[in-house]
Amino acid sequence: MNLLVLTTRELLPAYRLAGTRALGCDDVAEAEEALRAVLDEGHQGVLAVHQPFLDDLDSGLRRELESLDSVLVAALPSGEASRGSEDRRERLRRMLREAIGYEMTFATEGDE
Repeated sequence: MNLLVLTTRELLPAYRLAGTRALGCDDVAEAEEALRAVLDEGHQGVLAVHQPFLDDLDSGLRRELESLDSVLVAALPSGEASRGSEDRRERLRRMLREAIGYEMTFATEGDE
């Protein structure tokens, strides 16, 4: 399997220390440039992208990534508290909706 990690410059040494091919970026604009370069190289395999970068990608690039058959894009959690008011349940609901194409709801404890 061919794995490439696109992360922050702060986390880059940790991924490299683990033996993973990784690229570090300072912001989403730099991440978009790196992603385009990786796609131009013909990367095939898993492309793990720092979640905040992935969330803020240009919509055209995001659609291009989603349409690739030879690349699986996976989000790497930032490790920080979620942005805004999105709680864990909402984040999970959004991820499931994106992954399977429809929204699931969860009953809270005690609901029948």
